[in-house]
Amino acid sequence: MLLQWRVFDFPPRPDPYLWLALPLGGMLVLSLLGTLLGARLVQRRGLLGQDFG
Repeated sequence: MLLQWRVFDFPPRPDPYLWLALPLGGMLVLSLLGTLLGARLVQRRGLLGQDFG
């Protein structure tokens, strides 16, 4: 913390909006990637639209 404050001249505390925006942004990116990769895997394996009953 001393390094960021004295050398790089960053504020000693991050912006409160970052505490909300960064985790939500990370969740959004992971959700989108998981959905895209999962849908691609299901289509490749031919499981989409099959009746398992």
